[in-house]
Amino acid sequence: MEVFIYSLEISAIGITVVFLALVVIAFILGLFPIIDSFFNKAATQPQQAAQPSPQATTISQMGKPLFDGDDELTPELIVAISAAVSTVIDQKFRIKAVRYRRTPLQPNWAMQGRATMMASHAIKPQPK
Repeated sequence: MEVFIYSLEISAIGITVVFLALVVIAFILGLFPIIDSFFNKAATQPQQAAQPSPQATTISQMGKPLFDGDDELTPELIVAISAAVSTVIDQKFRIKAVRYRRTPLQPNWAMQGRATMMASHAIKPQPK
């Protein structure tokens, strides 16, 4: 009987230690947002409301295409690219060059998938 009581005491101590460790870990994880806001001062400052630029509203009103196939880009296309980049990146940026991909995209993944499927079908020799 003493062995049974001793095993219950050991089990209770083990469960208590595990739960105390989990409480400490939960407390530390709860401090992460506070630590993050302390180190990231920009997160605590109120963000300015984004106002649409007057150039962006004129793009949709234009009747001409943004890219007519020549090597020259229209100013409206550059503004549209800048708006897309500024939507994705929340930092200051400068567009230095815009290049068009003249060659059609090669369906490399599709070609590899087809090759894998064809290789998986083993051709059985014909009986003679």
